[in-house]
Amino acid sequence: MFIIYDLIFIVYALFALFYYLLKKKLHKEIFFRFYPNVGADFTGAIWIHAVSVGEAKAVKNLYGLVKKRFPKEKIIISTITPAGNNIAKSFVDGKDAVIYLPLDFSFIVRKFIKKICPKVFVCVETEIWPNLFYRLSKEKVPIIVVNGRVSLASSKGYRVFNFILKPVLEKINLFCAQTEADALRIISLGLRRDKVFMTGNLKFDLELPKKHVYKLDLGLNNEEYLLIAGSTHPGEEAIILEVFADLRKDFHTLKLLLAPRHVNRVKDLEALCTKFNFTACRFSLLSEASRDFQVILLDTIGDLSSVYSAGDVIFVGGSLVEKGGQNIIEPALFSKPIIFGPNMANFAQIKDIFLEEKAALMVKDKLGLEEVLRRLFSDEGERISLGKRANDIITKNAGATSKTLELLSDFIK
Repeated sequence: MFIIYDLIFIVYALFALFYYLLKKKLHKEIFFRFYPNVGADFTGAIWIHAVSVGEAKAVKNLYGLVKKRFPKEKIIISTITPAGNNIAKSFVDGKDAVIYLPLDFSFIVRKFIKKICPKVFVCVETEIWPNLFYRLSKEKVPIIVVNGRVSLASSKGYRVFNFILKPVLEKINLFCAQTEADALRIISLGLRRDKVFMTGNLKFDLELPKKHVYKLDLGLNNEEYLLIAGSTHPGEEAIILEVFADLRKDFHTLKLLLAPRHVNRVKDLEALCTKFNFTACRFSLLSEASRDFQVILLDTIGDLSSVYSAGDVIFVGGSLVEKGGQNIIEPALFSKPIIFGPNMANFAQIKDIFLEEKAALMVKDKLGLEEVLRRLFSDEGERISLGKRANDIITKNAGATSKTLELLSDFIK
């Protein structure tokens, strides 16, 4: 069966390679997924996999607690994206390592596992890698999924490939689910009930960034309003700039900070701002710029969570286009009023909690976004109460990290 999977993955990899070359998204660090770039002194390490930025941020606290409870253990964190890799490097101890996850070919996976010989493999959220899981299980390495999530849509997709999926799921030793619905879905796909526990969402245990950014740091004064649009995607920025242009007719001191999901798009956004007759300044160049700008473009990685502290209202992107949304917890940490669009499939559980508690506002389109922003900038009381309810949700849902640690510890001792 795994030979068949290798063949399937080869076809997928060729199409993926062609796509990334076409889109100019192929990064040179992809080659680190072919061999284990880690020293021999990491043999027997705890291996934690966090695919990208969101997962790396979610696992930060868990990493710290594992280090505190098991100070003698070495830890390796793997990612798939360069952005996730950079986030992981920002918080790991100098004695630990950050690598890239091996491509899921049997011969590549074997090299990694032979080199690392991990004590345990911890996967953040639900990524199923058949060859990796099979080889880990064969070497008697416990496989733990933490912050496990199985959406209704993905569970339907998994059923199509259940003949491959079920034998892989049987290799998992422990599945820590975000919600009861996630737990029931993974059980329905074939994982034994006694391996599944509901521990909550690690993302609610995010800590306030040590670095806060204030309006003065952005070249603004406290009388100026700041709208932050975080983790935006193509198609959203034009909507936001059009709304921003209309709002400035009534709110003359309003400024905008645009933070694209991928910072390599900043040059495109500069051109888009020019099209709307706005002067834009890159975040990295603020210290050298005059105050003659209306839009700030965040062109650095890892600063968005800190920058949220300066905003008066936060729009969270990936939600007015079909991208599944982005994490709304980060601005909630700062008690900020939060707005997002209707496409929040990747954060459905978190979205529902915020809406049920009236701790965020969802808009359907451009007209809805402008209407809500106009109301919020006119009503400081509503901004404050909305932000407070958002922060209260963080407090109510904290604790998933410590629950996960207790279950994980049984496999590390």
